[in-house]
Parts: sequence; structure tokens; C-alpha cells
Amino acid sequence: MKDPGSVSEAHSHDWTNELRSIQAWIQAHPVLLATLGIFLPSAALFNYSIFGRAPLNLASTDVISSLPTLLAAIALLSVCCSVLMVAPVLVLIEGAPRDEKGELVIFPLERKARKRSALQWIALLLMPAAVIAGTIIVSALSDAVSDWMYLPIICLTALLYGICGAFIRSADRGVVFSESTLRTTFAGVAQMLISVFVMQSILSALRDDSPSRILLIVICAMILLALLQVGCVMAIQLTSRYAGPARQAFLAAMGIVTFVCIFPPTGAWLAGAVLGSSATGGNSCARLFLSPDTSFAQLLLEAPTSERHTSDLRVLAKVDGIYLVRKYGAAEGSVYLIPELQVLALTPCTSTRKSGS
Repeated sequence: MKDPGSVSEAHSHDWTNELRSIQAWIQAHPVLLATLGIFLPSAALFNYSIFGRAPLNLASTDVISSLPTLLAAIALLSVCCSVLMVAPVLVLIEGAPRDEKGELVIFPLERKARKRSALQWIALLLMPAAVIAGTIIVSALSDAVSDWMYLPIICLTALLYGICGAFIRSADRGVVFSESTLRTTFAGVAQMLISVFVMQSILSALRDDSPSRILLIVICAMILLALLQVGCVMAIQLTSRYAGPARQAFLAAMGIVTFVCIFPPTGAWLAGAVLGSSATGGNSCARLFLSPDTSFAQLLLEAPTSERHTSDLRVLAKVDGIYLVRKYGAAEGSVYLIPELQVLALTPCTSTRKSGS
């Protein structure tokens, strides 16, 4: 336990001066920021063209003019995803005192106690995923779980999460129940939503694999997520001596955007998500209604129809008035270049295929 002076120091942070220092740094480095504004989205587009097998003309005027918008969209997606991932563990930082060096004391200073507290929070973060996975398995194997039981299970899990989090905090700070207990309970709901999102993403990507392999990947992913969440909190504690919360958030956002643009898998995925969704109105799978004079007969449905609509397609991008499309489900299949003038309409795929995407 720290003395009261240390706790009050945590609440006397000068936000105004810190925000002014960030503003002054931005005004002093316009060339650097402009260079990053061109380089980062260009790197993401290059990764998309190479690793996403998308034949983009990077020298096209449409591509060059879309760089600022692409950077803004990638920054928004990456920062929002990162904030959502860290949001459930931000309750650990709330009310944390600072030591005499100005460093936040989120975890205990003693090594064994710090390790024990970190493992307890990791186990707590894994609890919502375990409850969700157990409920899904039980409902799939038997009729013991009805639809009306999901809401009570969610509420009870969130309540148990809040109570367990309160006892873990009490071991570190000496207070069992406080105002943060309710916020910890809502953090449990957020952790459940993140767990559902991760599980759904894995199931969608590996729906054709064996159930045992999917289960193993889900378990590894949830453990990795909990480790990343606790690791982020530890990074905040270690860097709190050198930067305040606003500067930490600013530097973290710049680092995240730079990483996701330069790292090929994330840069390609985010650039593809932005270009593909903007070309189709947010649909990952679409059907194009082509004009009668089209020469893309291999893309049309085999069933006789007068509407001449294609099979399910994944639109990679629309550049210089040309749709770059690939048959849906073919990760590395042929890419067809369909002129915009030959496209009469664009509609989402059937509900079954959209849900699988």
C-alpha cells in the first residue's frame, strides 16, 4: 500500500500541458507526418497487391488520390480494434497510485505477488470465453440449454467476473468492493463480446477443418488474447514514468497504425477490407448484374435466367472504372477485370453465403 500522498498524485495529472506538448510536437514535424501519410497507406496497398494477389495499379490516379482516405480508414479500424481489445483491462489502471518516481503501480511491486496477480487476471479474462465455449458445446450435444437461458448465463458470468475482479483488486489495493466493481462487471460483458468475435472469426475462417483442430486454435487464440491484454497493461505501467496517459495513447496509436500497415498480413487484410467494402457498400460477398453485351460468361450462373447475374464474387477493389473480382471462396483464383460500364447493378450474396463470410 502506498501512502495517501502517492494516491492523490495519480489524480493530479496535468492534462492540459500534456495535450499542449503533443500539439507542439505535431506542429513541429509536419514533413514527417506528411511522409508517413503517404508511406503507410502505400505500404498497405503494396502488401495487398502482393499477399492478397490483387493486381492493383499503384501508379493509378485513383489509387494515389485514395491514399489519405485509405490511411484514415486503416487508422480508424486498427485503433478501434486495439481499444476494444484493451478496454476490458483498463479497469486495472483506474485508481492506481504512483510511486515516488511517478510510475503507476498497477500490479504489486513484489515479484511473486506481481506474477500471482497477473496470472489471476489472465485466468479471469479467460473465464468468459470458457463459459461461452462450454455453453455452445453443451447446447450442441444436448437440449439442456434453451434459447431463453443465454441472457441469464451472460448476466451471471458478468456478475461473477465483477466479483472475482473485485477480490483480485482487493489483494493489491486493500479494498474489496468499490465504485470500480460495477465497471469491472461491464468489462466482463465487453470481454465476452470480444471472445465471441474472436471465436466467430476463427470458425468462419476454418469452417472446413476438423472440430478438434478448430477447438485447439480457439483455445490458443483466447490464451494469446489474454496474454496480450495483460501485457498491454504491464507496458502502460512500465512507460508511465516517462509519459502521461494522453502521450501514451498518442504514441500507441502511431505505433499500432505503423505496424499494421507495414506488417504484410495485417496491412493486406486491412487494405483489402477498406477497398473491397468501399467498392461494394460493405458487402464481403456480392453478385453483379451484367449487361447483355458482356463477355464474362464464365462468371454467370449456370441456371437459365434473363437477369444475367454472376455467381458469388469477392470484389477486391474498383480502380479506374474497373471492378477487380474473384470467385468467392477462391483465395488465389483468377482475377477478372470487369468494366464498370458493363455492370448494371450490384447486390449482396444470399444470406447463407453472407453468414459464412
